[in-house]
Amino acid sequence: MPSQYFVFLRRVFVTLFLICLAGLDGARAAEISYPKSGSGRQISGVLIEGPIVAGDFDKFEYMILNSEAEHVFLASPGGNLLEAMKIGELIRKMKLSVVAPEENQEVWSIMVRVRDPANNVCASACFFIYAGGVNRSGEVLGIHRPRITDDALRSASLDQAASGLASINEVASAYLRKMGIPYSVIDKMNSVNPEDMHWLSEEDFRSLSGYIPEYQDWLDAKCPSFEIGLRVQAKPCEGCSVDEMMRNHDDAVENEIFACKEILISLERIDIRQKIIDEYFNSGRLKELIEKKKVWGLTEVEPEGGLN
Repeated sequence: MPSQYFVFLRRVFVTLFLICLAGLDGARAAEISYPKSGSGRQISGVLIEGPIVAGDFDKFEYMILNSEAEHVFLASPGGNLLEAMKIGELIRKMKLSVVAPEENQEVWSIMVRVRDPANNVCASACFFIYAGGVNRSGEVLGIHRPRITDDALRSASLDQAASGLASINEVASAYLRKMGIPYSVIDKMNSVNPEDMHWLSEEDFRSLSGYIPEYQDWLDAKCPSFEIGLRVQAKPCEGCSVDEMMRNHDDAVENEIFACKEILISLERIDIRQKIIDEYFNSGRLKELIEKKKVWGLTEVEPEGGLN
């Protein structure tokens, strides 16, 4: 039994080592910033643009805790898988929404300003960040089997490479299952060669959109459509037909339900953010992140109510 246990531990270690090196060869770090809309107006959120590399999690962690951001905008062709999963885990923990690019690039460019239009996708490792969102939107989503760089394979023995390659898919699939990604999407991912890309269909990305099911049930109970429908009154519509008045009423109800859910989730986010900050203050992690900020050389104007 002990020998089997150590074999298991060695396999896990090798898998994590290879995942750390999975991604884009020689990639520059992602641009992680407080975004602006297409018109140049500052918007609430954090933007992750470009390839994801080691160290991006720390920077994202600082920036998300340093603001009251509720949305994470994604524009990335992929990169380091382990780093992406760490970011996705934090997004889920903080109950944040994710916004991936729209197929209609004109609409997307109005929503958020991206430095390089070539980044207007959320593919490969970026999909693992997207999976972490409790409320998801976006259409340009690409998946394939996790990729191991040639450098990582060259640094491993034959047995290490075989063991790592066999188990990396298990780690990636387990993460996506934990995040509530349908088995059908995970199976598609595992069937696509690392050199290729499968772009999710409209049916697929619609199945992933909106609040995750376990949150949706709670929010539906807290914001019952029947009760809201009874108390909401649509704006007067002089000369409207009965059908038009009904549509106006339905739209008003839908907007009220949306606002109700957003308020509830916002309160949850405020609570968890403060708990994490308190925990990091006591453990020294907060001081560590603030020190790392000096190395990153952030020049952006930081939001009010930040960590400093």
